[in-house]
Amino acid sequence: KKRQEMMKAQKEKQTAAGPGKGGAKKADSGMGNVQDARREMTKTKEQREEEKKISLSIRIKPLELDGMDSDGLKAKASELWEVIVKLETEKYDLEERQKRQDYDLKELKERQRQQNKQKAIKLGLDPEALTGKYPPQDPHVLKV
Repeated sequence: KKRQEMMKAQKEKQTAAGPGKGGAKKADSGMGNVQDARREMTKTKEQREEEKKISLSIRIKPLELDGMDSDGLKAKASELWEVIVKLETEKYDLEERQKRQDYDLKELKERQRQQNKQKAIKLGLDPEALTGKYPPQDPHVLKV
């Protein structure tokens, strides 16, 4: 939803600038993602800064503190504190999940290496033959 609002704001800006640059799009031929990526890479620093400002203006809601009494300010502060705590908790959970997934990936790679080692021994090859990056060369195949 936020992204749609940001894209809408960009389109309005482009139409205000005129059809010369980035005006009407051609029919989508399945290469839209590549074109979008290429367009993203060719943007100038000023264009990226402008997009950043637009996205931040959409995401960050202005604080309306005018006319609030002390109780209202305290309530607003506690509400913001709850949001911060919630976001920090989510961040911690995601970091721990990432660590656990990295560890699991390491374990699976090691298990795969051990299985390949056993398979190589079973085939009568060097134990490290199947654990490398490339498969072992077949001695029966002649090079031409």
